[in-house]
Amino acid sequence: TGDDIDEYSEYRGFYFDIRDELPSLVVDSDAHLLELLSERRYDDEQAKIELAAFREKFCPFDDGHAGERVVATLFDTSH
Repeated sequence: TGDDIDEYSEYRGFYFDIRDELPSLVVDSDAHLLELLSERRYDDEQAKIELAAFREKFCPFDDGHAGERVVATLFDTSH
């Protein structure tokens, strides 16, 4: 819930403001979660745009080829 986030943030902290950066809404109650699920707001066009922007910013190397790049770097297969 929203209280949990505030408590965690105060105790441990976050690297960034999750309410601004996450590609989805932050749920603050069971009722809010049920509302979002029933309206499928997690799967609308805006959600897809936000997820793409999040992935571009925070996961630029998550393209299915990370392992290949690690092996290429470790064994210098560029020669």
